[in-house]
Amino acid sequence: LLSGPRKSYASASLSLHSDSEHWRPFSFPHCPHQGRHASVRTKRRFDHQLAGAFPNAAKANGSSHGHALPAVPRTEAFMRFAAIADIHGNSDALAAMLADIASRGIDDVVNLGDHLSGPLEPVRTAEMLMACGFASIRGDQDRHMIDLHRAGDSSRRDVRALEQAHIDWLAAQPATLIYRDDVFLCHGAPDDDAAFWLEEVMADGTVRPNSLARIAARADGIDASLILCGHSHVPRVGRLHDGRLIVNPGSVGLAGYRGRPP
Repeated sequence: LLSGPRKSYASASLSLHSDSEHWRPFSFPHCPHQGRHASVRTKRRFDHQLAGAFPNAAKANGSSHGHALPAVPRTEAFMRFAAIADIHGNSDALAAMLADIASRGIDDVVNLGDHLSGPLEPVRTAEMLMACGFASIRGDQDRHMIDLHRAGDSSRRDVRALEQAHIDWLAAQPATLIYRDDVFLCHGAPDDDAAFWLEEVMADGTVRPNSLARIAARADGIDASLILCGHSHVPRVGRLHDGRLIVNPGSVGLAGYRGRPP
């Protein structure tokens, strides 16, 4: 994404790479748990471009542990960064996506939530994201995982796998965030992290594009030229009549799913 004063441009969706020639042993830069579970990590293979590809992200966003704090405003006319969302514990897809981002020379990444939930690798995904230190917000599933972990009686595998440090990382993230002064981040919609903002879910569970009037109503009061959201897992771009651009980048780790709704 390129964003400038009252102008925003959405790039094509980033592709995932699975070519075997690109896969190398991977270690997490600056990860607070680097020494733990080392035997598991060394048995996995991740794109070598990812290691150290984002060394300045944690510093720029105010925390070495990836806590989502407002970043230092930029002074240049345009900023170039990547937006990711809905990883859902798919660490392999995350590694491939971040390698693709790094190969494009992009240094800054924002993460729109629903990081860990799902049956794949929540711990590994958490440690990768904590190491990268991206500006991040929590999604509805992150919120549910925090509540379930605190209750202490969940039977869900992903919740039971998380350590307190992972929960603390999730809990420290805000529901919304202003990034670089002119980009608004939310997960579902500004007022509801479980809302389908750019889509309308019909009674039969099918999903179709939402009306511009409904989309604009939820953007009321947001003074940002670029608004980013996730949750629906559907890549979509909409421009409001006043020129503001709303972008859903789709899902890194779970492109298709069944749910109620949809």
